[in-house]
Amino acid sequence: MPSLAAPNHLSPATKRHWTKVCEYYSLEIHHKDLLQLWCEGLDMKQSALEQLKKDGLTISGREGLRQHPCVAIARDASKQIANAIKQLGLDRIDEPPKAMGRPPATSKYGDYAGGNGKHAG
Repeated sequence: MPSLAAPNHLSPATKRHWTKVCEYYSLEIHHKDLLQLWCEGLDMKQSALEQLKKDGLTISGREGLRQHPCVAIARDASKQIANAIKQLGLDRIDEPPKAMGRPPATSKYGDYAGGNGKHAG
């Protein structure tokens, strides 16, 4: 599959990240949306962290100090990033896959073999 072009709205650093991911992994067109969610999460988290660095973790409200809204934005973006990585199958640290998608029916972790419902281990 030809490399997928990074969306224009991503930051330059995240576009470089997109390109590296596309070079390293064998992506199919249906992975594009998940990769886009991952990269948008990276940009969102970075923006929120930059704002928190300027303003601090709390802001003044009617009833005193309260949590800065960017704390929740950064947290939600982190979850979005982690979820996209997991859905792409890139959360395995034992050996990075060259292709994305479902793992094989059997593995060294004792998954179910061949979908017959019998445990392989």
